[in-house]
Amino acid sequence: MIFQIITMMMTAEAQLEEGRQAKATAERNAFNTETQKKMSQLETKQRHNDRLELYRSNFSSNVAAFAATGRDVGDYANTTQSGSSVAAFLKRQREVATSDTARSDFMGRAEELRYQAQAAGFRAEGRDALVSSRLRAFTSIASGLNDISKTAASKGSN
Repeated sequence: MIFQIITMMMTAEAQLEEGRQAKATAERNAFNTETQKKMSQLETKQRHNDRLELYRSNFSSNVAAFAATGRDVGDYANTTQSGSSVAAFLKRQREVATSDTARSDFMGRAEELRYQAQAAGFRAEGRDALVSSRLRAFTSIASGLNDISKTAASKGSN
């Protein structure tokens, strides 16, 4: 009977430990995923800033090139009101840069949400594994106690 109790308790403890370890692993996976999310956010900001810097650099180069060729750059700082082809070109370049940064920002946000959902999934798996291990441990104890009571009853009736 003592052996049955010890075995029952060891089985229950092993099941609980399995659940704790699964939860700890899930938390580590969630942490790693959140780290990836932060890296992705930084990469998105860097892409955004790189694209804006490229636009600014190209803008300055284009204005200088147009001016060097004798083209009328007009009021290049205010490309919305100037009717020249240079102003139209510069306006189109600004629209492309704006579109590029908006698309990049959107894709970065989508990736961020994907990482967030993945981390939440890992945490849910960990919680579920812990709850499941507790239920298995409880069932093992209940089953063990039932077996002990059956053994004691059969010995008492002999």
